[in-house]
Amino acid sequence: MGSKIVSSVVADLLRTKPLIKPADIITDFKQNYGLDISYYNAWYGKELAKKEIHGDEALAYTQLVWYIDALLKTNLGSHGYLECDVKSSCFERIFISYHASIEGFKFCRPFLCLDGTFVKNKYKGHLLAATGKNGNQGFFPLAFAIVDSENEANWTWFLENLSEVLTDQGRNITFIFDRCKGLIEAVSNVFPESNHFFCLHHLKHNVLARYPSSMGKLYQDWIVWCFSSCAYAPTEGAFEHHVKKLKKDGGDTILEFLDTIPKENWSNVFFPGKKYGEMCSNLVECFNSWILVERELPIYQLLDRLWTKMMVKYAARRRAVEKWTTYLCPKVEKQLQKSIETGRHWDVNRSSDNLFEVQAGYSFAIDLHQHTCSCCQWQIKGFPCDHAITAILADHGDPYEYIEPYFTTDYYRSCYGIPIAPVPDIEKEAPEGLEDFRVKPPLTRKPPGRPRTKRIKSRGEEKKCYKCSRCGQGGQHNWRTCNAQI
Repeated sequence: MGSKIVSSVVADLLRTKPLIKPADIITDFKQNYGLDISYYNAWYGKELAKKEIHGDEALAYTQLVWYIDALLKTNLGSHGYLECDVKSSCFERIFISYHASIEGFKFCRPFLCLDGTFVKNKYKGHLLAATGKNGNQGFFPLAFAIVDSENEANWTWFLENLSEVLTDQGRNITFIFDRCKGLIEAVSNVFPESNHFFCLHHLKHNVLARYPSSMGKLYQDWIVWCFSSCAYAPTEGAFEHHVKKLKKDGGDTILEFLDTIPKENWSNVFFPGKKYGEMCSNLVECFNSWILVERELPIYQLLDRLWTKMMVKYAARRRAVEKWTTYLCPKVEKQLQKSIETGRHWDVNRSSDNLFEVQAGYSFAIDLHQHTCSCCQWQIKGFPCDHAITAILADHGDPYEYIEPYFTTDYYRSCYGIPIAPVPDIEKEAPEGLEDFRVKPPLTRKPPGRPRTKRIKSRGEEKKCYKCSRCGQGGQHNWRTCNAQI
């Protein structure tokens, strides 16, 4: 059984399961056809089938000129930029932001998460993304780019294009990101007036990596917990209490680490901007998971699939919101009703027209005019806390009047109000003057060794727990590596 025959059989299977593994193809042939094929024929047959379905990956780059031109013509107001090497005409980078996303982001909270992920096709690369959050706590992709590597030059180029998208909105955007190479300098240079916050999830891994495993997992977890407590502390007093404990138990190691990160960029109480309670850049991770399959495709198919996926997503959101009967988005409405129920039995005392005291185990002071509570959660999250909701109801007020419009159904509807137009590709005509221009694939070199299919996990990252079918015990082993006595 040759690889060409294998490719003809698995071509239809790849359309439904693009990430199928050669080992699964071997099993499929054995179960369905009773045939034994080698791993090489399964792997090479899959590669031939991918080429048959998606075409030559090198030729995919020649369609980018038409793609950008079609994007700007069919979706007026979109931003699309393609850069190639002047001498060799080799692809360097591409930036895309749909008009529907630009207009829709005006109705999202003014903060963006930045991060990059790998493109896993033949010519590799990195996908940079800026993702916001809609009123129903879902991710909202604003812009993305494909570049050759994740460095300061490419991040600066990405953010410069992003600044053109955000200029007309007139809002001061807060950025949340990991301290990856070149990103801090790029954000500071392109958005000097914006505040940026370091992703707490990545910071905790940075802390964990500074302590060797020989010191014990309990000690490591305790230091990470103390650091998290400092980051979440709502008041300066609570921050000083936790940071004192952290420095005492963490020693010189944590002192050196704290000197490298300004507290204004990782602690709630000292952060000067408004990030609505967000502590991590997991919105971009959601976006990266959403396009997991597309990252395996040639660049044109990747962009085309993403275009279609965004178009379908917007249409589905518009249909869904028509069925909503609440003033707030469903998840936010549920949170509000929970706050009302929580404070039902709390005592409320009035001090003045706007000042109230709520007795909830401790005493909390609420100022309805300034939108503040002594628990500081209203100021941090931009949403009335349980104590504030209780005071508002005691004042016979309407809680909806104290909630920002970003959480309302009307803003959510406006967020997806503009559709993303489809692009027919039956006639692909290059723009005038560029008929003879051909974009070549980037100059890349295959790295040594077998290609990795799974990323290297960070230290301290939780691993999936398996149950061994041989010994019945849970852990990091299975029946193949089990050496337990039974």
